[in-house]
Order: sequence, then structure tokens, then C-alpha cells
Amino acid sequence: MSSDNKQTTVQCYFPQKDMFVVEFLIKLTSLAEQYVLIHLNSGNKIINMYLISQIYFSFLLANDNMKALTLEIVSSRIITGKVIKANVAWNMVYFHPDENHKQAVSDITIMNMGGIYEFVYQYLNESKNFSVAWLMEKTLSNLMVAIGYEKNELSKLLSENVLSKQSIEEINTWLMQALLFEVNPATSGSANNVE
Repeated sequence: MSSDNKQTTVQCYFPQKDMFVVEFLIKLTSLAEQYVLIHLNSGNKIINMYLISQIYFSFLLANDNMKALTLEIVSSRIITGKVIKANVAWNMVYFHPDENHKQAVSDITIMNMGGIYEFVYQYLNESKNFSVAWLMEKTLSNLMVAIGYEKNELSKLLSENVLSKQSIEEINTWLMQALLFEVNPATSGSANNVE
């Protein structure tokens, strides 16, 4: 079979790769949220969002295979555009902003997530490492200030809820199993270590 035929076959089976990637990232977000609500729930939406964000991005950067996939994702404006729309929809459901804050939440989510995906692209493209917790703290600060939190209050809250490396590794293992085998977060172990 020629390479032209292989490409046609792949395109035939996966004509909407961006759709599969977006669905994968939505599932990853949902699983991270479920895990936090069951095992790490702080009772505070901002802290929980911070934990969910750490889990989401730590999984996407967990190893060389995931970094390669993530680089491919953040290299595509089509995919990141669709993912950002999903991020906006998720934030609207998660935060339930009142009418006065909906546009701000939407705009800041678009700016933040676009910036995050570009930041991740630059660092992965140059094979550099960064702190997911730091990136999420900077990102959430903008969003939380937009919905009425004080920046100093937020920094203190977030600094107390950085997930430990061990917790991230345990959660990543669980996420991989959940993504592959439909594991229920309520019946699996927890990783309650925060630094």
C-alpha cells in the first residue's frame, strides 16, 4: 500500500481528528473534576478549580508521549479554538456567573486559555519545563478577580493547595486507567497530598 493510500485510509477513519481531541480533553476535564469532588473537595470552587487545572495540565505533560500529543494539540489553531470554546462552556456551568459577569468570564477564559495554550506550545517546542501550579495560579488570578475575589486572598488560598508530585503521579495513573477502562472515581483510591 502506498503512502498516499495510507493517508487516505487514515483520513477515512479519522476525518475529524480535532473532534476526537476535543472530546478527549472534555473527558479529561470531567474526570479531573470528578476526582477532585470525590477525593480532594475543599468546599471552595476556586480551590477545586485550581486542583482540577493542576490535574488536567499535569496529565497533559506527564510523559514524553503526552507532551508530544499536547504539542500537536497546541500547535493547531483549529483544535485550540474548539477547546477554548469548550473551556468557556465549562466555566459557565462551573461558576454560574450572574448576567453582569458572564461576558467577563467568557472573555477572560478566552484570553487565559489562549495564553496558556501558547505558553505551553512555546515551552514544549523549546523542550523547556515549567511549574503547572505556577501557571494555573497566574491564570486563575485573572479570572477570580473578574468575578470579585481579592488577588491577595486568592494567592494565599492557592499557595496552600499545590498538589504534591506524588499526588500528581497517583492521579495521572488513575486518569490513564479511567480514560482507558472507564474507572469510577468513587471506587478508586485517592491522592490527598498537597504540598
